[in-house]
Amino acid sequence: MVSSILLKYCKRKLVKVSIRYIRKKVSLGGVILSIFDLIEMAYQSHASDLHISDFSAWMRIQGQLVPIESVHMTFTDIEDFLTQTLHPQEIQKFNKRKEIDASLVSPIGIRCRLHIYFQKGLPSLSIRLFSQEIPKPMDIGIPDILLNLIHQEQGLLLVAGPTGSGKTTTLASLLDHLNQHDSLRIITLEDPIEYIHTPRRSMIEQREIGLDTESFLQGIRTALRQDPDVIYIGELRDYETIHAAIRAAEAGRLVMATLHTGRAMSAIHRMIDAFPASKQSQIRSQLAFGLIAVISQRLLPLRNSSHQRVAAFEVLLNTPAVSHLIRTDQLHQIESLMQAGKGQGMQSLETAYQQLIDAGLIDIDLDKGRMRYGS
Repeated sequence: MVSSILLKYCKRKLVKVSIRYIRKKVSLGGVILSIFDLIEMAYQSHASDLHISDFSAWMRIQGQLVPIESVHMTFTDIEDFLTQTLHPQEIQKFNKRKEIDASLVSPIGIRCRLHIYFQKGLPSLSIRLFSQEIPKPMDIGIPDILLNLIHQEQGLLLVAGPTGSGKTTTLASLLDHLNQHDSLRIITLEDPIEYIHTPRRSMIEQREIGLDTESFLQGIRTALRQDPDVIYIGELRDYETIHAAIRAAEAGRLVMATLHTGRAMSAIHRMIDAFPASKQSQIRSQLAFGLIAVISQRLLPLRNSSHQRVAAFEVLLNTPAVSHLIRTDQLHQIESLMQAGKGQGMQSLETAYQQLIDAGLIDIDLDKGRMRYGS
């Protein structure tokens, strides 16, 4: 029985690495392409995403959608791709729920996250492409203050921002920095695994939701029994996961996680508001004590580049003054404290925008940046 389960598991892992190269009649100027060819094309074009819908294909490059001209595919093309890519259990789940998330490694080693769904009764694909190398903190402009914060033995460090703002890349870079410099046991919970970490000074175990553990909540609970120094949580999605993350930090672990919110202050609001009103006072006290910092970030087009982007970082540190405001439910005053705390390493998103403009790295004015990239 055990060997049978292991065989199924191994087969699945092998399928991810050596999926048959499907060459169907997907046409680009008379050239026969497969969906894997389109993935490679998107990767070579520095696209962050590839979308296949209504039997046409689009890439997102530097935040803008770009159509892949002359691409036409059939229902059979997509159906065969899914049949070859998904595990039988995933196909059953997809047929039942009409949508599913899955991870994929292309034949040439490009890691992807697949979101497969129906629209107008037809299957469509949204494919997020991941970089093959983990960038160094200095290469993506991570503030120096963060490199000091991640060496704390316990507490909660949040990275917030909208979808596609580079949160996962930032945390992967910080984890790699720890891996290079400290001897730690690091457990990651990801959906799916995006960057592969090779153990160096640290021992790193990467667990994928749905494959290695049932959920983020279950993964956090079991991680606490595995002697971790650091727990990375790919996303705080609900109040149970948020509560488990806070408790893990209180238990003496460094917890790093992402949250889909616009600004640092809204991330704190989001965490507190996720709880029933009867529990919010307790959560405010726990956050006031256990929070290390909240980072919010955006990606903006790099000046004079057709595909590169640069990150702007908002930094909110949980100083004694900020902790008091969280505990006493005076979050509306945090922004003014952030402005006053520049000497401590704090900065607003507007300040980060202006620094990039002054450095000649971005070519937009501050007002447009605020409107385009959110508040």
